[in-house]
Amino acid sequence: HIDIDGTIGGGSVIRLAVPLAIAMGKSLRITNIRQVKERRTGLQIQHLIGLNFLAQLTGSQVMGNSIGSPELFLTPGNAVPPANFLPKIKIETSAAVSLIVQILSNYVFASRKPIGFEFEGGGTHIKHSPNFDILLQVNKPLFELFGVRLHVQLAKPGYYPQGNGHGRVFLEPIPIPNSKVVLTTGPVKGIEVFSYASADLKAKMVAEKQLIGFKSVTKPTKEYIGYAPANSTGFSCSAVVKYAGNSIKGIAEIGGQSDSPDEIGKETAQLVLKEIDNVATVDQQLADQLILPLAFAPSGSEYTFDNMYEHVNTNLTIIDQILGPNIIKVQKEGTLYRLTKL
Repeated sequence: HIDIDGTIGGGSVIRLAVPLAIAMGKSLRITNIRQVKERRTGLQIQHLIGLNFLAQLTGSQVMGNSIGSPELFLTPGNAVPPANFLPKIKIETSAAVSLIVQILSNYVFASRKPIGFEFEGGGTHIKHSPNFDILLQVNKPLFELFGVRLHVQLAKPGYYPQGNGHGRVFLEPIPIPNSKVVLTTGPVKGIEVFSYASADLKAKMVAEKQLIGFKSVTKPTKEYIGYAPANSTGFSCSAVVKYAGNSIKGIAEIGGQSDSPDEIGKETAQLVLKEIDNVATVDQQLADQLILPLAFAPSGSEYTFDNMYEHVNTNLTIIDQILGPNIIKVQKEGTLYRLTKL
């Protein structure tokens, strides 16, 4: 039985502790959920969707799984999600689908069992979470290095702030490499930019304007422009920095109704230049998302990041409490932090 005080972090406590406890067959109690510096305390819909879905597929029992609940009690089940089974999740809000993917990917990394779903509703391109372009261009190749393959079919994007996306996601374990996984950067090999918008903005040339703004700051090596039918109006500019080494970094900005496409493009490019100056091997979002994959990687696997972000510290604490200490070593090296699997 594991007791976790939720004041160590926000929603990331749920996204890591719940799937890891289910995979390891450990009962879990989380108290004080989102009680510090939160606008809305307790469990919210974006946590409950993924939590309830995973519990249902694995036969796990959950108490306290309601909006605003400050406590959660979990008894893990041992049901195996059927292979190639894609049950539908209906998301009535613009909750970030990528955060549901985080819960499920953590389960797959720890359990080595495949899991997938079809979603109707929710946001695929919203603020404060990885958008689906970043999932495909950054998370997918890096996850594969650590032993999980991500498949995504996006029928309709869900833009900020309404959402209403539609698509499918499937995660399957692949063989974990026998040798250590060490992420490296080296010289920049290329910058790819993805300027996308909902189809109703095509006449206004929103995607083209985003790209013009991006190119006024820095020149990409590859550029992609696209419009897609969507149930909500919106646009996004994403960029991927590829290195001579095996690591990749992603940057994304989301446009709302009051935003200028040109400015969104410029902001994305400015963040690209800032990320290139960052000598760490992963960006901020991947710094915490790769902690669980690292915990199950071969000894000696490692990567670096530039700041002890709250989610990083939270995830390291959860790994210690559920898997035990001496799993991952943390070293401060100048301006960087290095995580190494022991």
